Amino acid sequence: TTKTYGTPYFEEGGVEWITSQTPITLTVEDAGPHKTGIKETKYRVSLVDNAYCYRELNCDDATGSTEDFKTYTENNPFKISEESCHLIEYYSADNVDKTETVKKQCTFVDNTSPTPLKEVGIPKSLMSEVNKINGKDYGYPELDPAGINICSESEDKCWDITLLTPINLACEDPEPHPSGATDVCFKVGWDGDRKST
Repeated sequence: TTKTYGTPYFEEGGVEWITSQTPITLTVEDAGPHKTGIKETKYRVSLVDNAYCYRELNCDDATGSTEDFKTYTENNPFKISEESCHLIEYYSADNVDKTETVKKQCTFVDNTSPTPLKEVGIPKSLMSEVNKINGKDYGYPELDPAGINICSESEDKCWDITLLTPINLACEDPEPHPSGATDVCFKVGWDGDRKST
């Protein structure tokens, strides 16, 4: 039996991360010269200590829960809803009850988004009240699906700047199970007619 992950999926240094949206597929081949066909494939997912996912402890030594194994339905991937380090156990049996040795694999489920960081250099000044009001016509609703002017909630998000003002962007991938794989994305738009040439 072979286990494969869909996306999102990330691996670094033997440590693997998925999310609760990542499909997990089990495929099986009846090996040997006298094939009887596959009777069933079973799997079980258990929470285990983080050390197994970080490869500080051998995943093959991890102990699964006492819950029964679930029957896997062909072409019907399963997902893991809860964050943390998980042990995935799986095996198959054929129609004469020859049973495969249980395979084990440990992976992190990480649903926590990175936290964006923005540092606005100088020259700058806190956005004027006029621009805060006009801002609703210049794209702020795109940043806030609720349609609330984001400047009214946090003054340090909104600045009047010039074309020479440096803006530094970064992000932090927070605990408890950061993958460290982060991209910083941004969009720039003009808030009216362009005044420079």
